[in-house]
Amino acid sequence: MDDMIRLNPDEQSELDMLTAHFADLVSSLTGDEDFISVDEEKGVKLGEYNKKKLELLNRGRKRAFSEILEDSPDKILPDFMSRASAIVDEQYLSRETRSQLLDRTSLYELITEQLKLHLDYLRQHRKNEYTDAVTYLNNLLSDTNRIADAIEDVGIDPASRQSTQSARSTNPSVFMSTTDSISNYTFSPEHRSESNEVSVNTGRDFNTILSINYDALEGEGITISGKRLNDYDRMVHDSILTLFSEGKNRYITPSMVYHVMTGNYSARISRKQTDQITQSFRKLSRIHVIIDETNNRPGANLRQFHEESALIQSVYTKVRMNGAEVNCLEIIHTPTLLKYALLKHQITRSDISLFRIDGVERVSTDFLIVQKYLWRRISAMKNTRSKVSHTILFSTLYRTLDLDERNITGTAERNKKKAVRDDVKLILDTWIRMDWIKGYHFNIIKGKQYNSVEIDLTGDGGDRRIDSSR
Repeated sequence: MDDMIRLNPDEQSELDMLTAHFADLVSSLTGDEDFISVDEEKGVKLGEYNKKKLELLNRGRKRAFSEILEDSPDKILPDFMSRASAIVDEQYLSRETRSQLLDRTSLYELITEQLKLHLDYLRQHRKNEYTDAVTYLNNLLSDTNRIADAIEDVGIDPASRQSTQSARSTNPSVFMSTTDSISNYTFSPEHRSESNEVSVNTGRDFNTILSINYDALEGEGITISGKRLNDYDRMVHDSILTLFSEGKNRYITPSMVYHVMTGNYSARISRKQTDQITQSFRKLSRIHVIIDETNNRPGANLRQFHEESALIQSVYTKVRMNGAEVNCLEIIHTPTLLKYALLKHQITRSDISLFRIDGVERVSTDFLIVQKYLWRRISAMKNTRSKVSHTILFSTLYRTLDLDERNITGTAERNKKKAVRDDVKLILDTWIRMDWIKGYHFNIIKGKQYNSVEIDLTGDGGDRRIDSSR
């Protein structure tokens, strides 16, 4: 019996009896191993036996967990780590054939189910330790050397081990982004490095609390932009969502993300770009968020949405893709912000070809950030129910690129801002040729200072309002 289950003698006898009855009933079923016939009466009995057995096991798990908690709450996290490690060892060290091994996703689900009480307690009472637990679990499941050694110990051909299983990639034809209030705030320049909890306006009838915890990054060596999430991370995040949701890809490499970012599936990624995307992978898989939304409509007072997890629940692994072994993220669960945006029906999509610039094989990171920002803003303008201004301030684009944090001054600053304006012109000219917009014009003040760009969606000159808040 699992030592995380404490049953008294009467409960143990009842469990043994249920197990025996269940086995007898199964042995009486007719059919071969591929198809077993179950009549309605026996099916009901099987369900009843299984339900009673689960009730007993859950009762025993609660009793065992209470004993640890009464001893000392400080022991919850170490006990979780020890038991999670033991489950992995049992999975890979006690199996005689590869066919009995669970894949990483199933193993993750097994651990989180068996140790649910540990995780629930840490999540509610010790949020930093909960983050440590999730990080430990992700690292445990991505320790391919340890798992490979265990598989070799039981005589399984290393060439067939799970860490190098084959995977196929699918190129999505549509790019997507979550554009709800929670997503916008998560990646906004206003959100800095400290852990905090804020109330986000998501509608008149809703009370929505967002908490973002960066503690798990301490040991990762990630200090860019004060550790906060930025527009580059949002672009990587949206590319992951696109590959996962639109392309049905579970294994995602930096090269796949770069292709989606650029809209060019033949583009070659540089080492610098690979490193940038990999670092963003690390941030997105380590930063922990809590979203809690309650419907306050009179008579409702119901929890509308609750999720506590890493932004991208994933493990690092290796797979064989297109004939080569590659490092990648393996997505374990539907990403948190995607779940929320689906609930709110606030997802923006466009044909991925919109991002390809003809004649340009490689573009800068700043170019891609500006392009995606303009795309989200113009997509919002196209929404007939939206009141978004058609005027975009250059100061907003500079802030999106974190120019203030780069300590650029004098001639270098002027050259950088001119490069941004040139990028805007190239992007918008491309979209005019593709008939995605009708036109644009720059608003210049004091004779030479570029203040903003105004987007024309109808061909009548566009919206003449200047949005000073943007």
